[in-house]
Order: sequence, then C-alpha cells, then structure tokens
Amino acid sequence: MKRKTPFSFHFRAKSKFGEAKCYESHSAMPLCPAKKWRYLFAEYFCKFRTLINRLFLLDGKDTAGADDEQCSGHEHHGGLRAAHQLQNAATTDGIEYLAAVSSFLAQRYSGLPLAGMYAKVDNFVIGNEVNAWRQWNYMNCGSMAAYTKQYADAFRVMYTGIKSTNSNANVYVCTDHQWGFSQRSVYGAKAFLTEFNNDIRSQGNIDWRLAFHAYNYPLTNAVAWAPTANVQRSQNTKYVSVYNIDVVTDFLCQADFLSPTGAVRTVKLSEQGYTSALSEEQQSVSIVYAIMVANNNSIIDGIIISREKDDPVVEIPQGLANGLLTTGNRSKSSYRFYQNAESAETIAEASAMAGVDLNTLLAPR
Repeated sequence: MKRKTPFSFHFRAKSKFGEAKCYESHSAMPLCPAKKWRYLFAEYFCKFRTLINRLFLLDGKDTAGADDEQCSGHEHHGGLRAAHQLQNAATTDGIEYLAAVSSFLAQRYSGLPLAGMYAKVDNFVIGNEVNAWRQWNYMNCGSMAAYTKQYADAFRVMYTGIKSTNSNANVYVCTDHQWGFSQRSVYGAKAFLTEFNNDIRSQGNIDWRLAFHAYNYPLTNAVAWAPTANVQRSQNTKYVSVYNIDVVTDFLCQADFLSPTGAVRTVKLSEQGYTSALSEEQQSVSIVYAIMVANNNSIIDGIIISREKDDPVVEIPQGLANGLLTTGNRSKSSYRFYQNAESAETIAEASAMAGVDLNTLLAPR
C-alpha cells in the first residue's frame, strides 16, 4: 500500500540507556467533537493529544543507504528501494540504540512541556505494517521465521524501554489487512502474528497489543459494510476489513495468544480510510459503519481516521480521496457524518443511504 507517511524529523535521543540518533515519524490527533474518546484524527501535530503511530529508527536514509547501528545488517539487493528498514536487535550497538530511543520517546511524551504544548503519549506502535517486509520494514533474510524473530527481538527491547519509563503505555505490533495468505513481499498477518507470538512466548510473555489496518480490499472500494469474495467472516479469508474484523479479534481469543494476565490483547484500528472518488455518500456510510463496528467490539480499543484532507500528490492519483476535506478545504458530507457518527439520527441516515439497517450487519464481540 503506497500511502503518504506522516511528517518526520531527526533528533538525538539521550536516556539512561545511552544516546542514539533517530528518525521520528508522527501521526498526531486532535480530539474530535464526538462523545467518546475513540474518535481521533491521525493527521497533524497539535496541542490536544499525540500518538506516535509509526516509530522507525533510521538516520533518514532509504534502505539502500542505511548503515547506522539501528538498522538491520541485511543487504538490500538488486537496487530495490523500500520505505524503511527493520530495526536492528542483532548487535549490542543496535540493542543499545533501540533501548535509548524508546526510553527517550516515552519520557519525552510523558506530559512534559514541549514547544509550548503538553504532549502525553500512552500508545506506541512499533513499525508500520511489519508483515509487509519489503515495502515498510525491509530485511532480506530469506524466511518469515528469521524476519519475525528479528522483529520480535527488536519489539521486546523497545517494549521494555517504553515500559521502563511509562508503565501504563500500550505497545503495539502493526500489520496490514492481508490475512490468510502470503506473497513474495508480504507475509499474511495471520501467519506473521502466529510466528511473532511464538517468538515472544518462547522468551517470556509480554503485554503486546495489535494495531491493525483494516482497509477495504481493494483500497479503491469504498463500501465497508458488505462482504466480497476476498473479505469473508472466516479465518480463511484473504483480507480483513472492518466488516470482518471479528476474524482478528476472535483469533486473538485463543489461549496461546492471551496476555500474561490471561486477558485478550486489544486491537487498535490505527489507520482507517475510505475514498470518496466515486461517491461521497459511500465514504460517509463507511465511516459511520466503521465507528459502529469499533463501538460494538469490546476488544477494539480505538479507531483512527487516517486522513483529514485529501492528498493530491500520492493518494488521489491512486483513486484514494480519503480525506474528510477536499484539497481546497471543502468539507465533504463525510465530515458531518464523522462528527455525529454515534447519533441515532446519523446512523439512520447512513443506513438509508446504504439501503440496509447497518445495525443488522454488525458482529458484536
């Protein structure tokens, strides 16, 4: 998935674990007018609340030129470029970098003053769609088992660094919506999470959570409330959208996947978006339905609408007009539906537009 990344900047992290350079990539979210805390934007850094939605530890280079201690040591073959390289927990220097950066970030966003703002972060997502190893977390190691072990080791180091500073923090592994099958450049999320969980448990269970990107398949499909041949309420489904997100939450209810306290690990829908390229009505209904799904699944701990304003450079050419505003700052109909998504009147209006009572399409958990 080619989506535009959030803004980023460089800094040097100093903590009790040492010092490291890092590349920090933010998704920041103002609270919206809706009643519940679930409604958040992942768009601009603002004074209300901030979530580090993607945390990549690089020196700003692409993978073809990445050579610092925090990057994995596997070579990038064939001149192929990828957005980011997997974090390095295979060397002492790499581990120290990861520990320093994660501890520093947890301290930096602990509610202390920052550029005139008070930024409090309790949710950290380590990497972006890490099952998509080639595009987002490059490490050419030849197998899912080897790749996942590297990521699990890095995740544990960063989890420990974050928790050492903020014991209340939630730390998430992140996958995309490809669920029941693997391709050359993307491991199926189901298989990846199974391998990841086994790696974690083998060295001592920790309280990891899941950030899941339950986009429609294909991304240009704006109808979130209906199944397709590739989106089914079955563990064998190829893809997971909000329509069948219960596939993921049911999967996490297995005994082997429970947290150290025996609880089911929560899921954050940390990047959701629907295009208005064909119909603003479809986008509006899908946003309402996605919020309804989140509110009716006790394992889902939040939902983030990923685009406040259309991106004319990367996304619109792909047919992805996912913003609630146009490039000219006009509010689409979805903006009003988003603002009032929980009201009975809005749900009834969205249902009428969809031609079906959206309540009947839910799978409560």
